[in-house]
Amino acid sequence: MITLELLRVMRDGQPCEAELAARVHADGNEITVDGPEPELIDQNQPVLNLRNGATITCADNPEEWARGLAVSFRTPYLSACVVEDTNPLPDVEIEPANVKEPVFR
Repeated sequence: MITLELLRVMRDGQPCEAELAARVHADGNEITVDGPEPELIDQNQPVLNLRNGATITCADNPEEWARGLAVSFRTPYLSACVVEDTNPLPDVEIEPANVKEPVFR
């Protein structure tokens, strides 16, 4: 189960206090979209499945689609926030690069 809130952070071209635009709740094969602007959510929009890198739509897997949707809304106008996730993605550790000599001299 995952609950995602889409927040509006700009109004009329000016930054504003973050306000709820739409809420997506996916639990298994069930999905609900509510809030003041539910039309912002297009369930046919393809997103990246963050577990395996495949492109999916809501019909393929609503929960994984909602997780991918979270990274799709990183704009100056709308931002996504995961409120609850009962099956979160595992943390990934990335080792720092060790550059021995500069590429440009």
